[in-house]
Amino acid sequence: MVVAADADLDRAVRDATTAALSGSGQACVSLQRVYVERPVASAFQAALARSFAATPCGDPRDERTVVGPLISRDAAERLAAWVAAAQRAGARVAAGGSVEDRLMAPTVLVDVPRDNPLVCEEAFGPVVSVIVVDSVSAAIDEVTAADYGLNTALYTGSLATSLDYARRAEAGTVLVNVAPSFRTDHMPYGGVKGSGQGREGVKYAVAELLQEKLVVLRP
Repeated sequence: MVVAADADLDRAVRDATTAALSGSGQACVSLQRVYVERPVASAFQAALARSFAATPCGDPRDERTVVGPLISRDAAERLAAWVAAAQRAGARVAAGGSVEDRLMAPTVLVDVPRDNPLVCEEAFGPVVSVIVVDSVSAAIDEVTAADYGLNTALYTGSLATSLDYARRAEAGTVLVNVAPSFRTDHMPYGGVKGSGQGREGVKYAVAELLQEKLVVLRP
């Protein structure tokens, strides 16, 4: 997710929370990185940290629970190790960070090094890294430099910025003012680079199973 200085911050925070924590962050389109323009970075970070801290977590059998345990103890230990490594490298925990058994508290990190796995690999858990950038253009460079490109979202009030982002961002899906976890079954859903090839969606998935044949007839 990229949050421009002219974005609706309340909306961006609300959608970021949903996109990052649904399914305890264990989905291929779970939000993991947020690039925020510097003028609104402090306000966004603080609001996102409050939102994460207020999210109910615990026993998934409790209907109030939003974030439950990770799929395995190994997954929880791996993610905890990544968070610890980020902290040793200078990152700061703005919310969460603790792990109890297989349950990781909803976690917001800031100042995470670009080469940390939380930024350049798939975390697959309720952890988000907030990265401050000087412009949307700089954020596009960061998105394009990634090895993966499934969904990306831009929050802005500018149509011109939206169209430029859609043209330049390398991802299978570009969303504007829509959470990056969005998808519908009939859309051509899929990624670029390390995020795979081909597209899901009824029409598009069928096309992947067909062998096209060109027949030329001349009387």
